[in-house]
Amino acid sequence: MDGAAARMAASKALMPLVNSIPEKKFPLLLKRILERLGERSGAAFFDEAEEAQLGSVLGVSAKDLRSLCELCAFVFESAAYAVQRPEALERQLLGDGVDAPHAAIFKAVWANGATAYVGALRERHILGPRVVTASAWAMHLTMAESGDASRRKDPTALLELDLSPHDAAPGDPPAEVLAVECGHAELYDLFGDLQKVQKAIDRLSS
Repeated sequence: MDGAAARMAASKALMPLVNSIPEKKFPLLLKRILERLGERSGAAFFDEAEEAQLGSVLGVSAKDLRSLCELCAFVFESAAYAVQRPEALERQLLGDGVDAPHAAIFKAVWANGATAYVGALRERHILGPRVVTASAWAMHLTMAESGDASRRKDPTALLELDLSPHDAAPGDPPAEVLAVECGHAELYDLFGDLQKVQKAIDRLSS
């Protein structure tokens, strides 16, 4: 399971925590999280005093409150990257186990705050087209650990792609470094897709 899939699975496991939050308090919590997402650079959503007070009001521990905040942030971040409309976000949350009242609150907060949040992300070049500015690769051999297969080596390719905004100035550091590990089958599929892309570009350019 990759990082994104693991995070999604962990998020779904926390949906009952979302449903336990008093509906009257939930909009204020979501608004604060969405506002801070537009501003934050690794800062906590609440300071220690605020966490203690809010945890008491919501009836959750400090640990659960932090988990709740990260979950709600993940929902909004995912909606921003997918350019998700409020109605689509609501349907997704209902499918993930959020009850109807809390999903409707997510929808309302996202409808009111999405434009400002996405605008802040674009200003920081977090959203928008990415351009591959550099690449590197290496081979990796994984040894099996049990039985006669202990002598078998499974080769994989490690790819690193430097990604920058399409309007980045020459010499700017990459906005993101994407690391990918591929086995033989994945590399074969990737090569096939790249060939299809190349043929499509050739047709348009001819």
